Amino acid sequence: MLRLTFFATLALVVACTSSDDTTGLPGTGGGGAGTGGGGAAGGADLPSYDPEPNPLTGEACVADQGKHWIVLAPADCMGKRTCIDAQKRFWVDGKPFLPRGVYNGGYEYQKVIANCPVGEPCEATTPKDAAGFVKLLADGGINLIMDRSRFLKQELLDAIHAEPRMKIAHLLWSDPFTQQGHDDMVADIDAAAADSDVVLWFGPDEIDLNSNWAEAAGIRRLLRGASPELDQLMSSGKYKPAGTPFLPMDEPAHDPHGLPYGAALAFDAGLEDGTDVYDVLYPVTYPFKEPYSIANEGMWGTWRISTYASKGVPMVPVLQMVGIPEIDLWQPTPGQVQAQIMSALAHGKSGSFYYNLTGDKPKMAGRDGWFAPDDTAAWAEFTARHTLEDRLIPVLFSEAVVAGGTHGHLEWRSYELADRRVILIANPTPYARLLDLDVIVQLTNAYVRNYLDCTPFTDRVSVVAPHGSLVLEVHP
Repeated sequence: MLRLTFFATLALVVACTSSDDTTGLPGTGGGGAGTGGGGAAGGADLPSYDPEPNPLTGEACVADQGKHWIVLAPADCMGKRTCIDAQKRFWVDGKPFLPRGVYNGGYEYQKVIANCPVGEPCEATTPKDAAGFVKLLADGGINLIMDRSRFLKQELLDAIHAEPRMKIAHLLWSDPFTQQGHDDMVADIDAAAADSDVVLWFGPDEIDLNSNWAEAAGIRRLLRGASPELDQLMSSGKYKPAGTPFLPMDEPAHDPHGLPYGAALAFDAGLEDGTDVYDVLYPVTYPFKEPYSIANEGMWGTWRISTYASKGVPMVPVLQMVGIPEIDLWQPTPGQVQAQIMSALAHGKSGSFYYNLTGDKPKMAGRDGWFAPDDTAAWAEFTARHTLEDRLIPVLFSEAVVAGGTHGHLEWRSYELADRRVILIANPTPYARLLDLDVIVQLTNAYVRNYLDCTPFTDRVSVVAPHGSLVLEVHP
């Protein structure tokens, strides 16, 4: 197997390492998933794979992949509004579903429409009405609005119902332990469950930070009904309601569809215990405090996705869409957007939520407040990553054998089905990193190509740009 000498490798690293985390390196092809050939820097004579003699392009590329990567819905998921399969993947109405939801994307649409002064740059990203707001999100790959759907303006509900790409994660967050609180939440659940676009239950949020585990357990009791196991859980410790709670012994299940229930959890201890009450874990994943932050490091790095996958439920990280100065979080650059999403994929995420779509700050493009699409470069990167995820659905939802690991500072995840293998490679760091593809896959009578467009990938040793990524397909 051909390899670089130590000095050639060292020269390549020195030539290509850069602190610029928003652009790929000239000639490296590592800046975007599935684009470029990953070539060498400085014209070094690097070993190569044989080029595919008749590479496919355009529709022929997509058609060829479609014949191999076939999606078959699990029998157990047919006829269900929302289902989680044995591989911890979501299916909605019998079709693959990668949840991509936003915080502050419900009633806040009215602020967005109203808080851009005439003549300011934000006019270009300000929707005219509720339908335009929903379309803007859907065009960016967002498919879930999280809010109390029962109390949304009718025009927003109508817009959601008219947009086939948009669903609702219904927020449940109030005290269920008084009779009034109980009855109000039952009415809320009944009304939301009757809406076919409600596909998830969400909340209460960060119960490990707010110490309201009992509230989360009480809401689960309303959704699933009383049971000896749940009542035992709620009889002591942090799950025990204070005072004299209203807990009917024969409480029925008020969610007839068994929709998944979950919410964000901030700390490792919360993720350890979260499955006591939740069907999905949403680890807070805010890794960026500066331009040189690494996506898979720190208290809130992407590493928690794979670490807590052992809990046996889907991991849907709440990724960083905005800077939060109060907790020393940096406004993510487009490169960091790519890094966190691709690193999360490499760690096995089943979807994403984003904090947050709207807010009071930072103010941008002349708007009196924050609206994520105003950061046009970052929003374009979110959109590009979501487009890639959608192209990968036939792979992600296939019957492929999944593997993953690290290669130096790079992270990878592969999907192998018969004689083909798709490999995601993420660089979570702000520095260029060497990729020796032979370390990940040994080729025998096979070619390598970029997954998105089928262009040949011939470099055994290449460079992945700062915060960059690759999606490759090995095929006969």
